[in-house]
Amino acid sequence: TSGYQSVYRVTSEKFSYIPFKVNSLDLILKQPITDAGYIFCGGKSRRDFNTLFAAVRDLDIPVHVVTPTNDRIAEHGSFVDSGSIPSNVRIIHDDGTAQSFISQMAASKFVVLPIKKNNFSASGLGVYIMAMALRKCVIISAGPGVDDNLTTDQAMIVPPEDINALRQAIVRAMKDD
Repeated sequence: TSGYQSVYRVTSEKFSYIPFKVNSLDLILKQPITDAGYIFCGGKSRRDFNTLFAAVRDLDIPVHVVTPTNDRIAEHGSFVDSGSIPSNVRIIHDDGTAQSFISQMAASKFVVLPIKKNNFSASGLGVYIMAMALRKCVIISAGPGVDDNLTTDQAMIVPPEDINALRQAIVRAMKDD
């Protein structure tokens, strides 16, 4: 902030550094927020869909996974194994607009962001911030970005690739308003 301090003659105590912003905030502020009773999982970077599928198998709650097709997410380290999708999971290849992504998230009960263990970036934080702007509970995997920026007061943080921990967090979120 030294440049701002110099140009505007403001002391450092007047600044708060926020490392991320809410993507598509204008759309989020206009979006009705509801609870259609499903879990939302979305995004493309380093998503661990296999752990999610194993964690929600046989749970009595629908799951909407909103993500581009495999040919588009592969370059981001993600893959949806169509042979492992449980019957309660619906894969939605939306139209790719921020509005369709946000409307799916805004209608969910809560958001789950399973991130792969060998993650070297702050994957999931953009979607996390959007979910929080929509006042949704978020379950997210620990790792870079999450460990640096979030506390257990701000999200339900689970170890990456831990099916049992993810399932326990999901069951808790389903029961705890």
